[in-house]
Amino acid sequence: MDRTHEETWLLETATVRVGVLDVPASDPGWRQTWTTPERPQIAFPLAPIRTRVLGVPARRGDRVITPIHAMRSTPGWRYEREALDERGERSLVIEPTERSALDGFESGVAAVPPEVAVALRTLVRRLRRGCGLLEPVEAEEQALSIVSATLRSAGARAGDVSRGLRGGVELESTTEAHADAVRCALELIESTPDRRLSLGELGAHTRVSPAHLARIFRKHTGLTIAEAARRSRLSRALDDILDTADDLTAIAYRYGFADSAHFSKQCSSVFGSSPSSLRKSATTGQVRMIRQALEPVRV
Repeated sequence: MDRTHEETWLLETATVRVGVLDVPASDPGWRQTWTTPERPQIAFPLAPIRTRVLGVPARRGDRVITPIHAMRSTPGWRYEREALDERGERSLVIEPTERSALDGFESGVAAVPPEVAVALRTLVRRLRRGCGLLEPVEAEEQALSIVSATLRSAGARAGDVSRGLRGGVELESTTEAHADAVRCALELIESTPDRRLSLGELGAHTRVSPAHLARIFRKHTGLTIAEAARRSRLSRALDDILDTADDLTAIAYRYGFADSAHFSKQCSSVFGSSPSSLRKSATTGQVRMIRQALEPVRV
C-alpha cells in the first residue's frame, strides 16, 4: 500500500496551508512507494533527497533535490524517495487552495533565490511561535508571495493571471474593476476594526480570488492588506487611547490585538511611543503627525 505525506500544518486557512514534512532516516517509509497529495504543493527541502517518479522516463523522474531547490508535486504521482542525509527528509511545504495558483510550474523542480528561502523560514518560525502575533491575512499574503516568487524563478507566470491584459497593457475597464475590488476590501477592513480578517473572507466579499486580490491591493494602495488593516485598527485605537480613560488592555482586545504586549509593540513601531506614554505625555504636534500618517487609504 502506498504511503501519503503526513505534514504538520502550522497555518491552515481557506486560502493556503503552510507546514513541515518530517521523515526521519530510520522511518520504514523510505522503503515504500509514496503518493503525492490530492492538491498541488511546493516543497522546500532542508536536507537533500533523491526522488524517482514512477511511470515516467528516468531523465524526467529521477531527481536529486537540495536545500537550494523547490519541488512542485502533481496530485497522484507515485514515487520512491531516498535519504541522502543522516537526518532523513525535512521539508517546508506550501499548499495553495486554488489549483491554478501553481499553473506554469511544470518542470517539477526549480532553483530558489536565497531571499525566498529566508522569507519562508522566517514565516515558519513566526508561525511556530503562535499565530496570535501574526495576522492571518499577513501570513497568507507572505505565503502566496513566496509561491509567486518561486514561480517567477521557475520561469512561470504567477497563477491566477489577471484577465483583461492585452500586449502587456491593462485595459481601462479592468483597472477600474480592480480599483472597485480594492475599495470594497478597504470598506470591509475599515468597518470591522475588531476582526482579524483572512484573505479568504476578503476574497469572498470582493468576489476576487484571494491571491489576485493581494496583488491588485498592493498595486493600487502601495500597502499589503495586512499593513492597511493594521493602520485602520491603530487609528481607531489611537482615538480611544487619547480621548477615553478606557483600560489599555481592553482597547487592545477591542481592536483585535492578541494582547496588551502585542498592542504596545505595534503602537511603539508606528507611533514611536507606547500606549501609556501617549496617554500621559503626547504633544499636540506629535498627535497631529501620527494622525496624518494614519490617514485612511484611498483608491
